[in-house]
Amino acid sequence: MPSDPHDALEIDVAVVGAGPAGLAAGIHLARLGLEHRVFERDEPGGLLCSAGLVECYPGFPGGIQARELVTAMVSQARGLGVHIAPGEVTDLSWSGAGYQLQMGTQCWLAQAVILATGTTPRLLDPKLFDGALPTERVHHGTASLPRGLVGSRIWVSGGGDAAFDSALQLLERGATVQLAMRGQRPKALALLVQRAQECGVQIHPDTTLSSLRLRPDGLELALATAEGPVTHGADHVVICHGRVPDHLLWHRLASPAARGPRQVESHYPGLFMAGDLVRGECRYAAVAAGDGLRCAKLAELHLERYRARPLPPSSGSP
Repeated sequence: MPSDPHDALEIDVAVVGAGPAGLAAGIHLARLGLEHRVFERDEPGGLLCSAGLVECYPGFPGGIQARELVTAMVSQARGLGVHIAPGEVTDLSWSGAGYQLQMGTQCWLAQAVILATGTTPRLLDPKLFDGALPTERVHHGTASLPRGLVGSRIWVSGGGDAAFDSALQLLERGATVQLAMRGQRPKALALLVQRAQECGVQIHPDTTLSSLRLRPDGLELALATAEGPVTHGADHVVICHGRVPDHLLWHRLASPAARGPRQVESHYPGLFMAGDLVRGECRYAAVAAGDGLRCAKLAELHLERYRARPLPPSSGSP
């Protein structure tokens, strides 16, 4: 952090993360006329950028493609004047005059902060790789794959909703998709499993990824199966082994003794948390958007209380 907080750019509310929670928070803050920034290190949309058909968001009885929902959210936010600032917030601290956030060489000072940092994927054990991870061929979501996948050989590793949803998306984009899951039964929603089976996803139960090796024409996968080890070639692999809350900034601020369970209203005045950061397995866009709206309202109330406090008398007062 810069040593002089007077160099910081001052705003009322800082929102970290532009997924459904952060965008919903930004929309309400803009409607209130509060000076704010929504910081996003990647593209707005959060996990929706890697999702397929969204069927549980109110107002869309036939479902809506996740990309369409993201486009609508971002368009609404920008139309209302939401300030989305590209860049990663790398540090968060309390300065005595507010919360300081560091983004590159810029320092921001905010009276309230909404953390909507979402989750990060569980990564593969580095021992599975022969050399450096080939990030152009190993993915933790569908957003990083090329748009055109006709004829591509893709393996998906995982047995939950994200794995089956990813497989269906990739199949629609023209790929040949095989899915390896560790157990005998999928953990995914039965409707997703049924669709995958009907659409031609090849599902391999009791199959675990043992190692990955980069080849001139793609990847070589070593798989442990109930019948013994096998190898397969692939152009890409999508890893869907679960996600964990991205609590890095929370840990930057709070000492280990003060962290405790993450809740929407933290024990730090003016600091709120939204969406996947606090919702565990309840990772739905509608839940995140509701959290974002609630946090924005709580930030508004915090600012009202902050501004209503009497100012201390100056040294020249009688």
